[in-house]
Amino acid sequence: MDEDFEYFLSKGFAPAFGCRPVTEETFNKYRGKLPDKLLEYWREFGFCGYGEGLFWVVDPEEFEDVVEAWLEDTPLAGLDNYHVIARSAFGKLFLWG
Repeated sequence: MDEDFEYFLSKGFAPAFGCRPVTEETFNKYRGKLPDKLLEYWREFGFCGYGEGLFWVVDPEEFEDVVEAWLEDTPLAGLDNYHVIARSAFGKLFLWG
């Protein structure tokens, strides 16, 4: 585990829970589209909740329709390919483009 993720966990976000492993198909789909470090976290921890549900690392595929609908008819549509990589307990989505 690297020092950044260790720091994240030490600030009240450990332990992870509700984890599901990431399939090779998902790794292959997002390789080159998302940061390698994120894919490393996926491989080590999977998609999980942290901080008793305050923060979730999510499967971007589950949010593709949401992102498409949200960006439709905005100046951001078509500028980049955006992927939800995390969400908060309150519905805030964290995107990577």
